[in-house]
Amino acid sequence: CQDTNACQYALMRLLTGLEGMFTAVGDDDQSIYAWRGANMENLRHLQNDYPQLKIIKLEQNYRSTARILKVANQVIAHNPKLFAKTLWSDLGEGEVVRIVACQNEMHEAEYVIGQIARNKLIYQNNYSDFAILYRGNHQARLFEETLRAAHIPYQLSGGQSFFDKSEIKDVLAYLRLLTNPSDDPAFLRAATTPKRGIGDTTLGKLNEYAHTHECSLFDVSGSLNVLSGLSAKSREALQQFRALLNQYRQRAQTEDAGVVVRDLLEEIQYENYLLCSMPDHPKSAESRWRNVQDLVAWLAQKGENGAKNLLELAQTITLMTLLESKDSDKIDAVKLSTLHAAKGLEFPFVYLVGCEEGLFPHTDSIESGNLDEERRLMYVGITRAKEHLTLTHCLKRKRMGAWQFPEPSRFFDEMPPQEIEILGRKNSAPI
Repeated sequence: CQDTNACQYALMRLLTGLEGMFTAVGDDDQSIYAWRGANMENLRHLQNDYPQLKIIKLEQNYRSTARILKVANQVIAHNPKLFAKTLWSDLGEGEVVRIVACQNEMHEAEYVIGQIARNKLIYQNNYSDFAILYRGNHQARLFEETLRAAHIPYQLSGGQSFFDKSEIKDVLAYLRLLTNPSDDPAFLRAATTPKRGIGDTTLGKLNEYAHTHECSLFDVSGSLNVLSGLSAKSREALQQFRALLNQYRQRAQTEDAGVVVRDLLEEIQYENYLLCSMPDHPKSAESRWRNVQDLVAWLAQKGENGAKNLLELAQTITLMTLLESKDSDKIDAVKLSTLHAAKGLEFPFVYLVGCEEGLFPHTDSIESGNLDEERRLMYVGITRAKEHLTLTHCLKRKRMGAWQFPEPSRFFDEMPPQEIEILGRKNSAPI
């Protein structure tokens, strides 16, 4: 009921009539959707509009250990209450809640992914028992990259994966094709993005011949039987495309990954393609190009650190993409999610990241006086954890190209000291 809006409440009143025979389920401490019209006051209206309302408190929690609930209870106690309640559990005291100070956002991602790999080994859990939760979608990218580098499968909800963005898919199509020339979907995307004179008619002929002779589009593109049936212009475009792929496949085996990708993007004029394809939205085009540059930088870094060539990196990315395309109910993968999208879910291990002033609680919410809802969001995040909860913050974080030194989230000060352990700060235990 705390997620309903004014129209839904009015409709409920019309449906139930004067007798008011209904059951409403709600939790004022989990009202986190005001930004999409939800009105927590509907719970208050129930008491006024239906004086005969019988309230049944469900305070026993069947999910979390006692320590996690003590932390959640004390944080949310700083909000005004519609219905006072205290969650309790008979699942045992459990482990202390950890607050970890990381050096920066890269260190934060590496620490969390390292802990996931370690705890999976120690406790023999599935990857699906682990969740990384954050306030904003933009925080996901570094965790995605670090999980991919560690060969750990993941699923993302509450936002678009960095690797699902169209510009990233364009570049990855080329890399997939360099690794596996028989990848027909990659061939189709790379051959037409940017446009290079290989039109639908040509691709149709290639596809028909490939289907008949049970071979790949790349193999067909070099067939004399097919080439002879094309116009001189289409034939030349196809041959140039094959030559480009063959050239960069050779380079990818021996040269630095970052250099090869940068040269490839320059040769196909991908930046110019983005700018020309969005003439009315230059800022969007620039943002997409920055995403591509971030991908190239990541590939370059992983190539240097892991001494891997571009083909080996592309194989890893392709494998992760195949895993992510499986049925979400069957895949064993770490969950990446915004706090808003995580409501209703539960995990044995939860890593609540980016707990810093300005990020969580968010600057906009602080300035607009919505701190109570941010605190409810923290409450929701804490109570996603069943057994192990870790909250992280960065001592410095890069924003708009410059280093900033954010304060730890004010919500840490609202937690019971005896139930938490602080790591990584001055005068505290090391990580």
